[in-house]
Amino acid sequence: MRKLAFTPDGATLLHSTQSKNVAVWAIPDYRLRYTCPGSLIGVSRNGQTFLTKSKDACDAWETATGKRCALDELNPKDYDLHQRTVTSADELKMILQVQDLLVPALSTTIYVNYPKDCHPRLDAWAVAPNNQDIVVTYCGDVGGHDWAHGQCIDIARSKKRFELEVDRFQGEPVINFSAEHNLLVMSSDDGSCKVYDLLRGIAIRQVWVEEAHFAHVAAVSPQNQWLLALSTWETSKESRSMLFSIQLQNTAKLIRDGAIVQHGKVERVIRETGWIESLLFSDSNGF
Repeated sequence: MRKLAFTPDGATLLHSTQSKNVAVWAIPDYRLRYTCPGSLIGVSRNGQTFLTKSKDACDAWETATGKRCALDELNPKDYDLHQRTVTSADELKMILQVQDLLVPALSTTIYVNYPKDCHPRLDAWAVAPNNQDIVVTYCGDVGGHDWAHGQCIDIARSKKRFELEVDRFQGEPVINFSAEHNLLVMSSDDGSCKVYDLLRGIAIRQVWVEEAHFAHVAAVSPQNQWLLALSTWETSKESRSMLFSIQLQNTAKLIRDGAIVQHGKVERVIRETGWIESLLFSDSNGF
């Protein structure tokens, strides 16, 4: 998945590209200002600098000019933790290394606990925008049966906060967060996504798309926690081709009279010409 980010003032859009560069766009005239090598890690609170990771190194850049700047010249207080960390993993040993690029002394090793009669591997992981938790999923095979599991782990204590319901899957699930509402949105292989309240550690919504298939990419509006953008696809019987779209669902009434309503109200469908790899709302509810 390509990572997207707006600067806090909404004037600049940054995203990682397939060619392993970061493209920087001026908003609202949608003008490409420049590209720089690497993949996007995060953007500072004031939007003046951003961090990237390439094969050999991590770098910092001035957003306005595209000029490289030294990591040790940056103030760590200008970055949220999740915007300045790189997480690597030993997938078979179930170990995560959360590396703080600006305060190396705060780098943390996390050992993911699992049932000792299992032999899982790590699938996906992401530091939450609350700067306290990391979400991790893992899967394995027990007695010829596939299974998957997930945890939300307190980074500072390296301790599990709560477990996640993860369906078995062929590839890694996509993990998304809503910083404004302290939510976690995670896809599953049954054509749905689950919405978790990170503070309480419980699933509060499970959402399916209507008349299509969920393509494992989702975003939550910063203005309305119940407005979800879901990447979808369907097969055209006439042309035998794939049709792609973004489905905006209002899930505010997903729980009605104590009963679970599986589909939210579809507010809008936006047709696309190709596969959607990442979604992000701007603060003005555009995306």
